[in-house]
Amino acid sequence: MLQAKSAGISADSSRNPIDSSTVDLLEGKLAVLRFQMQIKQELELMAARIENIPSSSESPSVPFPRDNILADAETAKAAKDKANELSLNLKSITQLYNDYAVPFGLWEVCFFFVS
Repeated sequence: MLQAKSAGISADSSRNPIDSSTVDLLEGKLAVLRFQMQIKQELELMAARIENIPSSSESPSVPFPRDNILADAETAKAAKDKANELSLNLKSITQLYNDYAVPFGLWEVCFFFVS
């Protein structure tokens, strides 16, 4: 970003200067990438927290504790899978919100991005 900005400022007439729309486009992609990285990190943390919950913490008041363990394992796997998907390529802001943030309730990441 810094190089693109400085190239646009210091470019002489013999070169093709980088216009402000190109810099704006790069800044937008960088903001989306930061959002994607935050979501990926949160998904990895979520999976790790779920995997580290000891099975001995099952409460006798829960009618079907095994169902909870299976649901937690599925959630951890889904979070890991989604985090791995985010390593492959840059997603659109719409994909990040609808396919990653909303299903896992990552509201604090969305709030941070919007503010």
